[in-house]
Amino acid sequence: MARRKKTEPEPEPELMPSFSPRIMRRRLEAFQRGVHRLIAERGLNTQEEIQAFLEQHSTDGSLERMIDELELTPEEEALELVSEAMECEDLDEMLDLLDAALEADPECIEALCLLARINCEEDSEALVDALEDIVKLGEEKLGAKMFEECRGQFWGLLETRPYMRARQELITALAICGRFEEAAAHGEAMLELNEDDNQGIRSELLVHYLLLGNLEGVRALLKRYEEVTAVFAWAHVFERFLAGNLEEARSAMTEARRVNPYVKEYMTGKAALPDLLPAYSTPGDRSEAIGCVAMLGRVLLQRPELHTWLVNSLK
Repeated sequence: MARRKKTEPEPEPELMPSFSPRIMRRRLEAFQRGVHRLIAERGLNTQEEIQAFLEQHSTDGSLERMIDELELTPEEEALELVSEAMECEDLDEMLDLLDAALEADPECIEALCLLARINCEEDSEALVDALEDIVKLGEEKLGAKMFEECRGQFWGLLETRPYMRARQELITALAICGRFEEAAAHGEAMLELNEDDNQGIRSELLVHYLLLGNLEGVRALLKRYEEVTAVFAWAHVFERFLAGNLEEARSAMTEARRVNPYVKEYMTGKAALPDLLPAYSTPGDRSEAIGCVAMLGRVLLQRPELHTWLVNSLK
């Protein structure tokens, strides 16, 4: 394959995908719920029994057919309707689907969250209030026993995911309102519930710690996850600068530029951030750089001295 010429411009990250990764994840979860029901209905208890069942019916394509033939529970029906609503471009149609979802399951966390975002689009504080109520409802639905026995492994249990998504939305809403201490507290709690952090809460928490000047928290997260990503690499640069160690900040910047060389363009303003964030993020390319600067840019706005130093250092 011929190499691309260096003079050829880099392609812009895709902003409007042909399908939404979020929708695809939810479809996968619906499939997983069906598999769990089939396993439970057949009384399969051992790993060997489950593996044999899946191998037999995955090979001949009958697994999908059996899942399609399952009669949905009210809770499952509500989740299906929410997935349909998320794919709607017409607001009235979306609201009709959400009404139907809540008729099937009045405590459907997913439907309540989407409805809250629609109803509180112009009022961030009202959205926080609504999401706090939804998160509380999610905690009540899961029960204290779940929080006690499954702490650290929440995302691995499908029934916890609506609650975990709602709590992440609450973190975002709190941050929009400038309530960073509360956002950070929720982030810390979520990392306790899901130690593997499938949702990427750690990156949001890094930003909140930087905004709060909690450099110990930043250092603890960097050490805990040791993640080679643009956000982590540049957060290390920020932490070293804010700690007053410019020599180590410059050294960290060298590494950060190696992790993603495109961040420099957006950090210094040589390239403008798009109106929409990329639908996908690939390590080392422009999509990751855009997401990184969109997150850490809030810190630069709060710390103009840091921004000035970065611009001068990146010339």
